[in-house]
Amino acid sequence: MLLSERRWRAEICRDHPALEGELEAVIATVEEPDIICEDADFPERDCYYRRGAIARYPRFWLKVVVEPPNINPEDGFVITAFIVDNIEGTERVRWQKREHDNSP
Repeated sequence: MLLSERRWRAEICRDHPALEGELEAVIATVEEPDIICEDADFPERDCYYRRGAIARYPRFWLKVVVEPPNINPEDGFVITAFIVDNIEGTERVRWQKREHDNSP
């Protein structure tokens, strides 16, 4: 999964300053999500959610929107990331972590 320095600094951190210094939380959300949903506006995209990924916002979800790969799993890339208080009701759940389950 690709997240360029330019996208991280010039787009995600600029548009969502609460994520400054939280790159590891974004990576952890993609690697070990709680829930993966189909994006409501772009069904080909995945929305990775992890609750409490950012320590100073323990009740909130970190949402990372990903353009999935065409063929090679490493071709996918992060579109954006931000903090939300709820998962959108219009997003269809593709995968949800079960207790004691660590595989997305």
